[in-house]
Amino acid sequence: MCNVAAYQRCAGCQKVFYCGREHQLEHWPRHKALCKGSYVVESHSNELGRYLAAGRDIRPGELLLEERPLLTCPPPSTPALCLACYKELRADGYIDCPQCGWPLCSQQCAANPRDHVLECVLTSENRTEKMRIRDFGMEHPSYQAIGALRCLGLEKAAPRKWKALTQLESHSEARAGSKREQQERFAVAQFARRALPGLADKHSEDDILRLCGILHINGHEFPLRESSLVTVYAKSSLLAHSCRANCCKSFSSEGAVRIRAARPIKAGEPITICYTDSLWNTRARRLHLNETKLFWCRCERCLDPSECGTDFSALRCERCGEPGVNPKLDADGSDDWVCRHCEATMPPTAALSLLERVGAEVANLDKGDISACQRFLKRWGGETLQSDGAITALSPDHQYLTDVRLALVQLYGVGGPGPGALPALKAAELNHKTVLCRRLVRLTAQLVPGKFHQFFEMGGECSANV
Repeated sequence: MCNVAAYQRCAGCQKVFYCGREHQLEHWPRHKALCKGSYVVESHSNELGRYLAAGRDIRPGELLLEERPLLTCPPPSTPALCLACYKELRADGYIDCPQCGWPLCSQQCAANPRDHVLECVLTSENRTEKMRIRDFGMEHPSYQAIGALRCLGLEKAAPRKWKALTQLESHSEARAGSKREQQERFAVAQFARRALPGLADKHSEDDILRLCGILHINGHEFPLRESSLVTVYAKSSLLAHSCRANCCKSFSSEGAVRIRAARPIKAGEPITICYTDSLWNTRARRLHLNETKLFWCRCERCLDPSECGTDFSALRCERCGEPGVNPKLDADGSDDWVCRHCEATMPPTAALSLLERVGAEVANLDKGDISACQRFLKRWGGETLQSDGAITALSPDHQYLTDVRLALVQLYGVGGPGPGALPALKAAELNHKTVLCRRLVRLTAQLVPGKFHQFFEMGGECSANV
């Protein structure tokens, strides 16, 4: 309307900006025909519950959602840390918060408590004495309750956020009686009611456990600080999961999440992100999702034995020589692994024994040693492997080989001027780095288009003629 710098974004299309509400209202008669939200909240799926679906056809690269968190908190397992800036505390470097007693790193954080306000007010109002934390440098059990305390603090401090938070799924019935729930009942619910006696009459153990479930099911790992944090969002926490998601997520330095389309999305299609590590094999991803999010994934990638043509989890068949030996999707551990090309079978004990052996070698591998990585790829990246009873080798793009290739490609040419710099690489090493880069980019584009798009979003470039 006036061509000045504008920071107020249209909530519907997220594409048009205004200097203020007056010009937004004035422009609406012209804009409304073009404005259609990129997503809608759906609530009619037994499988997904409430989820976000595309409100229109979406192109790759579009920013669908940018959202600040309802809540930020430390992970359940953490040493004592400053609850304002999340710096780990030392016995010789902390002060007690003058209001509540939870330790902070400095007078500066005490004067600007930020996220700490929630548990600070809650503790001060529901406890006659201040908290006293004196064990540092090791995992501290009291911090397991911080997330739940911050949830409770929203009820009074930010009722709208509290309402949005409590509308999220907790899976309380599915969690009931589990080891995690039993541990949270003791370490969080009972601790909170005992440490803050004023809470006991207001919130039952089950009330607090429901909040634990909301954090557990809807929490996002926020990785951009020295200590990883947990963030929960009103809308982004409704995004469905796929191991081959149609969107990628990134974070601002302040914890705001950005959801961007990684590939074309049709109107009405669920908007998905990946809840687990997309560079794990199918068995590992599904086990992790069942343990952390309480469901067995049946996305397009999990249902495809070839994992989108990559054979990322497969072993090589001894009979036909093709990579394609996998377990059945819902196998209980006693079913034979089957080659999808020739239907030859492999006993599960042999397959798992091989993978356990290779996995142990990867875990113990010095991934800072170029020669060690080269030896591993030579040993396990061959076409076949016949060694003390092992039946097959890994598929060419197996997860374990990819792990080591990722490490090696970052070792070649790393460092400043000197023997480690890129110009100092030998021709063979430079060629190997180029081959590995091309292979990894091709694999990523095929397997996880979200990560592939995120690479370009962050300024990466790729050419077949590099």
